[in-house]
Amino acid sequence: MARRDYLPGEQEALLIGILLGTAAGVRTDERYDAASQLEEFPSDQVVAALAGVAGDPAQPDDTLVDLCAESLAGIWIHRGAVDHHLLARLGPRGRREAERTVAHRAPELLAR
Repeated sequence: MARRDYLPGEQEALLIGILLGTAAGVRTDERYDAASQLEEFPSDQVVAALAGVAGDPAQPDDTLVDLCAESLAGIWIHRGAVDHHLLARLGPRGRREAERTVAHRAPELLAR
């Protein structure tokens, strides 16, 4: 299979659509993969999508919340700073997973 070239922003937009389940027939495992892959796209749109899922109190899928929070933490690590305001807005599960990820990968960022 040939590898597809994406326009700037196209791949992250596709992954956000998969994460949010906006396309018909998106499977749960595809949403999990998208949540994990979005860490590689540290844009504000990606942060908003990940935080939306990780902070949604009605989100019934704990695994999806964990993966979104982990990717969100990865973006903060990439940026070199935790967004403490956003962290505080996550639900308890998402906050715990994000803090655990930062504590494991870049503990010095939690104190900033």
